[in-house]
Amino acid sequence: MAVRPFLRRAAEAIVLLLALRVIGLPDPRMPEPTTDPSYQLALNWAFSHGLQFGRDIIFTFGPLGFLHVPRFDPSLQQLRVLFGLGFALVVALDLVALGRRLGTRGWMVPAVAPILFLCFEEPDARLFITCGLFTLLALGDVKAGPRGLLLANLALLAVIGLIKLTFLLLGGGLVLLAAVRELIEGRRRAAVTLPAVYVAAVVALWTLAGQAIAALPAFILGGMTIVATYTAAMALPGPMEEPLTFVLAAAILGVAVGLLEVRAAPVRALLHLAGLGAVLFLTFKNGFTRHMYHRETATVGLIGMTLLYAAALWPRAGWRTRGLLFLALAAALRCMLLTPQGAAYTRLLTAAGLRARYGANGWRLRELATNWAESRARWEEANRRLARAHAVPEGVGTIDVLSMGQFVLLAHDVSWRPRPIFQPYQATSSYLQDLNAEALRLHGADTLLADIWSIDERFPMLDQGRSLLAILEQYDVEREPGEYLVLRRRMVPRALRLEPIATETVRRGQRLSIGRGGAVAVWATIDVRPSLLGRFAGFVFRLPPVYLDVELTSGDIGRYRLVPEMARSGFLLSPLVHEPNALADLMTAGRAERLSSFAVRSITVRIDKRLRHYFRKQVLVELSGIAFERGAAPAAFDPVSTSLLDRGTVAGVNDATWRTEGDVVHLDASGDDPFVVLPFVAPSPAGHRRTLVVDVDVPHDDTVTIFRRAPDENFDWDRAVRFQVARGHHRVSVPLGYDDVPVQVRVDPGTRAGAYAMRVGVADADGAAGEVVAAFADSASPAPAPAAITRGAAAR
Repeated sequence: MAVRPFLRRAAEAIVLLLALRVIGLPDPRMPEPTTDPSYQLALNWAFSHGLQFGRDIIFTFGPLGFLHVPRFDPSLQQLRVLFGLGFALVVALDLVALGRRLGTRGWMVPAVAPILFLCFEEPDARLFITCGLFTLLALGDVKAGPRGLLLANLALLAVIGLIKLTFLLLGGGLVLLAAVRELIEGRRRAAVTLPAVYVAAVVALWTLAGQAIAALPAFILGGMTIVATYTAAMALPGPMEEPLTFVLAAAILGVAVGLLEVRAAPVRALLHLAGLGAVLFLTFKNGFTRHMYHRETATVGLIGMTLLYAAALWPRAGWRTRGLLFLALAAALRCMLLTPQGAAYTRLLTAAGLRARYGANGWRLRELATNWAESRARWEEANRRLARAHAVPEGVGTIDVLSMGQFVLLAHDVSWRPRPIFQPYQATSSYLQDLNAEALRLHGADTLLADIWSIDERFPMLDQGRSLLAILEQYDVEREPGEYLVLRRRMVPRALRLEPIATETVRRGQRLSIGRGGAVAVWATIDVRPSLLGRFAGFVFRLPPVYLDVELTSGDIGRYRLVPEMARSGFLLSPLVHEPNALADLMTAGRAERLSSFAVRSITVRIDKRLRHYFRKQVLVELSGIAFERGAAPAAFDPVSTSLLDRGTVAGVNDATWRTEGDVVHLDASGDDPFVVLPFVAPSPAGHRRTLVVDVDVPHDDTVTIFRRAPDENFDWDRAVRFQVARGHHRVSVPLGYDDVPVQVRVDPGTRAGAYAMRVGVADADGAAGEVVAAFADSASPAPAPAAITRGAAAR
């Protein structure tokens, strides 16, 4: 008989050790380009530099968000480890206590722990499963556990709530349900204590994070505004079989819980189902509103919660309930297998996969023992690589970047002064747009680096919205666009006014001609409102996307994503500005003619005909001219001499044939992805920065893109510089970066078939000619592209 208690204690010890090893030690990821790493690096920086959330930063993440994101920072890693170990300890003790409360039949809880902990490795799923575990313990039909453990769970919920606002709202709701249960069951002191402890923990942690109490309401308001507009702004469609399978699995699980508990205590069972339903609903919304890699959160979270409930309910369930639990788990697994991540998780559940996943954590233990020495070295090298690839102007004072490229700034030692919604694609309402614009007017950074790109093929200037008006008032072009357009804050703001042109009410799908009223720049507000059905669909699932078809005076036609709340706030409609050099032309006197072919002739608001009932038929469009005094042109880069990459210097081509005439390379493009790969350029002997100078003739309005790479890199989009050009001849210059190593360049002269011509040279910063490392034999036929060339992971 003594064997059984020994086995139980051994199982509990294993659960504790596995939790500490798998959950407790965060996996460090290094700084890298693109959107998600940028906001993760920004969260690290914001906490380290004492920025106030709700005032300086408005985001769905809170001041403790850095504990959740995997981006390594040596100054914060100890706090991450401490949180991870505490998180793992509370979860493990919860599982141990749950198993003990179930008595001799609670063996299934530690038995499923090794698989359950694998679900905890998906970051957001970890938080949802933790909320599901609290729901089971606080609202389920199980014996009450130790009060100390309950307090630890409340503290954990408070930490999670200050990691991400969604979990602050969810955690608060679960605590209120638990308090109602305590009140119904006659425990009035506990009913008051639970919410009081939770609120006190939130306030204490907020203060310990260096935040002012007065900023907490603003953090909640701003975050809720982003959450409220998230569905319409960020929704992306995906295969419907996945969310339908999720709903089926969640419904079966809910029925199983109801069958088991409703007869014994109907009110308590309803409270439990309400809490479980809230957790599953938010898990569903997190995964399938933006139906991309987020689906992993939903499916992994669903599997984890179903596995947890099955283990807890199985011992005391009848055959019908057990059958439902089995069906719920099977449906959850089916939901996972439908996703692109399903194959990876299937391999993970094999013996080899389990050994690999648990064995990999030995490296984390060694890193912990050496104070993360190897990770620190990798972090320093990653920052060096980013800094040498993306130069920042010197003597800039405070600085900000207008796009989602915070990784560029934070790789350097700069004084970052962000707008409150620092990643502009999140400024999804008039309230948030006004906050960003007002911040630029009152205390904007001394220097702005302008790069114009967004997500989901949105209309180019939609994210900047009302911030553009503040930029036109407060900033001048200081430097011609290279990698970025450099804007400098004015001593005295310039006058700017909006002059009404027209107000039109049109139907969806109806073409509207754009009158310019003599204005060079046209400001638009477009009011597209969801119907009652659309509001309901947006709450329970997602809204279909809204598109804006744009016809330019050149005859070109484009289709862009339109976010209704952002469009209602206002944005620059015409001319179509989608690259930094076009913004420079808009702001500079005497350059309006460069943008004439990009003026918008007409627009059409479109919604999928099958889903048109989700929006009202009428669309209100208001047009105004932007009247302001344009600034003087900055000094252009004009090298004294350049080392010409002339005859025979083409290392590879794509979608084209090429020939040379003197120092001019002619490219006859046959497809929509023509490019030329040039030879490596040597570092400057004098240690100067090198600049690539390209004279290019394009046969139509297009985008010239220039990629750069070091010898050990590929041609990727984060190192691409783009120029918006009209038909004809243009000169563009790009800093090569990488001052200490050779650099290779790829020039994409356009995105369509046609005849292009280019003359390419390299100059040092002092105007002297740069040095070319290698040249290739002259040929009139296509040269093979080197194997190292890649298109890049994803276009911006």
